[in-house]
Amino acid sequence: MKSEFRLLAEKLVEAGIAMPEQIRGLSPEAISSNESLFKISLPDEYKEFLLVMGAEHGWFMYDATLYWGNTFWFNQRRAAPDPKAKALPGVSARKLQEGDFVFAYHHHWYLFFNLKSKNPPIYKYTNGDPAPELVAESFLQWLSAAVDQAIADYNDWKVLHRKPLQESFPNDYESLQGAWLIRYTRKKNGAHCSHQASHYVFKDRELYSYSPSKVDPLSLNSAFELDETCEPKRMSLLNRWNPSLVYRLSANMLELCNSREKNSFPPGFDVEADYCDEIIILERDQGVLPQPKSKRDVPPILDKDFGQLCWDDDYDWFAGSVLFKGREVQLYLQPESPSDVAVAVSRLKSYVKKLKDYDRRAKEYICQEMLELKNSNWLDDGQKAYTPKGFMAGLHLESISVDFNGKIELSYDADYQVFFGHGILLSLDEQDQFSDAHLAG
Repeated sequence: MKSEFRLLAEKLVEAGIAMPEQIRGLSPEAISSNESLFKISLPDEYKEFLLVMGAEHGWFMYDATLYWGNTFWFNQRRAAPDPKAKALPGVSARKLQEGDFVFAYHHHWYLFFNLKSKNPPIYKYTNGDPAPELVAESFLQWLSAAVDQAIADYNDWKVLHRKPLQESFPNDYESLQGAWLIRYTRKKNGAHCSHQASHYVFKDRELYSYSPSKVDPLSLNSAFELDETCEPKRMSLLNRWNPSLVYRLSANMLELCNSREKNSFPPGFDVEADYCDEIIILERDQGVLPQPKSKRDVPPILDKDFGQLCWDDDYDWFAGSVLFKGREVQLYLQPESPSDVAVAVSRLKSYVKKLKDYDRRAKEYICQEMLELKNSNWLDDGQKAYTPKGFMAGLHLESISVDFNGKIELSYDADYQVFFGHGILLSLDEQDQFSDAHLAG
């Protein structure tokens, strides 16, 4: 007899919200290892969900993130008491309590349960609300309602955004014209691609991204050319990377595969095929595109230590720069709101005033954490092991980001010979302690 979670997964497939190959669960070993690592015990219903579709679930909850296996978020929601717990980025006011486990996150809300209960109720906290709202008595109840709502929303979307097409187009160039909703993306390692864009838009022989989170949502990606004479058909993007994609086009669906092998299409459109690096599935959208972000009139921040920071509506931060050791260092201030900047401004001022000392300490910390990694795993053929002095000489401060709590994120550019194009990220907490140095990109 199929479990209720398996039946819900089949409902998603039948409704067209997921393809069969897009329903993938986690292994019991992956779940238990994370429980052991973080010394927690997950509720049985949540674990059954993870076993059925915890790794991938098609387009279900496409506008939010169902978290699993991300160390940072796991630390935010683990059961251990944390008296310094902070609100999640972008979600103001409410601090996570002991045992709170956030399993779904959106920029303006999150869903969570508390690990103190074996079959906990589900709560939703929305930005600005005085308290969380009880939305379901159990995880299965929440999931069942969420699946039904997703199916209803998708059916409504099809009514509004699907219109009769002309019976035939003279060629694929004509058929592609217009907006296509980004339904699904996945890379070789199983990770979903990060897209600010909600749509791709084809205009003549140019491909645009449409990102409603931006004030100016439409941006040119690339000119493109099609080769309809080969099988599978090919699309070449005429930009500096010049990728060549194989594609399949039907009346309302466009499937793209970034593939090194151009002579066949991945069976079942499966990214695990040896020659497929990335897949993208688009659905024709003939409705009205989402409203873009409204521009806000936010005055700049002026300061004698770090100069002028201007508000960027696209990223919801203040941005500027300072000169340091002959290089331009980017500055970013990420407040909860444009009017609530006092903590972040004070923290940035103190950092910039002592920039030379902080830079020395940051490089020493990076060297302490990553020199052995370089000399053990990242030496090129014939390359000599780095000394601490030589290693630190190849590091250059690139950006300083300060959030509303005063936590600082630093980005260091490294000479190419150090980590072959990878930069380094690290954090500085409110007690001036560096942590979490790791490679970027």
